[in-house]
Amino acid sequence: MISDRLEQSIFIENQGYLSLQGNLELVQASCTFDQLTYHDNLFNDWDICFPSSLKRAVKKRKAEFFAGRYCAQKALVKLGVYPSTIGIGELRNPLWPIGIKGSISHNDKSAIAVVSLEKNILGIGVDIENIIEENIIEQTKVHILQLSEMKLRPPQGMTAEQLFTIIFSIKESFFKAAFPLVNAYFDFDAVSIINLDSESQEVQFKLNYSLHETLPRGLCLTGKYDLVKKAAQINKETSRQDVSVVSLVTINI
Repeated sequence: MISDRLEQSIFIENQGYLSLQGNLELVQASCTFDQLTYHDNLFNDWDICFPSSLKRAVKKRKAEFFAGRYCAQKALVKLGVYPSTIGIGELRNPLWPIGIKGSISHNDKSAIAVVSLEKNILGIGVDIENIIEENIIEQTKVHILQLSEMKLRPPQGMTAEQLFTIIFSIKESFFKAAFPLVNAYFDFDAVSIINLDSESQEVQFKLNYSLHETLPRGLCLTGKYDLVKKAAQINKETSRQDVSVVSLVTINI
């Protein structure tokens, strides 16, 4: 179990920074963190497994991994589960304790984990993304968007970059939620966004081809998203680009 002393760690900041509302069956934990104060001893100090595959990674990667696993441990403790470790699968997916569904995500300054014990939940996917810049969108949109999605226009108060990032993030969250069922990689063309409601912050999407017996072609699902201030902007005025997107998808029976 993570010691309460981590509450005073200068690496971990702003616990509970992110929150996606609307599903009482899910438990969340989130934080911001300071990469500059990261050191390898954090893993040992706070009983989080330091995987051998991470030994030669750059500081940024280690800091992000630690923050994500810290949030995962915090979320599991809220469920009354005290694992010695959260393993890593052959395809780099988290290996949760038996009976747990969960997902972890991070960007360069924030991390979030969402878990559940509910048997009616088959998969959970959470994702956090910095707003994708226009030049990157131009280079990647043909790989991310369907023709129908390219025709979507941002609602009032939302930029085109924010809309693209939301679509990208929802698809990432769906991949994470579906992966434990599909147990294989699949492309962004697996789903198409059919509606985005900025008031409810919900996104409806449908499957373009079958991925699993519980994920047949034509199945419609709903994801949640939020636009949140970047860690560095929490106590400052926020422009449209000084935000991140966090999204959540669950697959239920």
